[in-house]
Amino acid sequence: GRGMWCVRLNAIGSVEESWRCKVSDRPGRDCFTVFMPGKGEQPRFGHSNNLSGSQLTVYPIMKKDAETIATAHERAHTAKRMGLADGDSVERSLQDLTQRFKELPPSATALAEQRAAEEEARRRAEKAKELAELETAAEEMPSFEHLMASLKAEDEVRGARGDAGAGKKPRKGRRKKK
Repeated sequence: GRGMWCVRLNAIGSVEESWRCKVSDRPGRDCFTVFMPGKGEQPRFGHSNNLSGSQLTVYPIMKKDAETIATAHERAHTAKRMGLADGDSVERSLQDLTQRFKELPPSATALAEQRAAEEEARRRAEKAKELAELETAAEEMPSFEHLMASLKAEDEVRGARGDAGAGKKPRKGRRKKK
């Protein structure tokens, strides 16, 4: 996962222990740090000033292997998308790495594409909901012909009662002088 890790190597260069640490923690003797930026991203290794002898020989190998493992899905995804490798060889390679290291980080590009697809699906659903609301409102709204017919019927009722001008307001204005 995301975070900073301290790694302590023994005299021959194999990992003795690792633990989560803070950026402000200083790596001790025989230690180095690894920052994991997030899913599908390459780890960043700290300096190797505190390592000695065979540890310095093993450090670049560990760094290269960690970068290979961290970017396996990304490289596979890119190779498939660009047609550089067939799907079977890519899958075999990923299966081999998965057997050796259990879980591989996901591809950053695949994650970005998935987020973009989810966002597009959310936008489409929002737009469909908006259109459905507009259609419902349009169906509930009376037609122009219906409104005109009801106004005509109202005028006829008023005319029959003899209060055709009942709805009009008296006109305000100046009176003319005689």
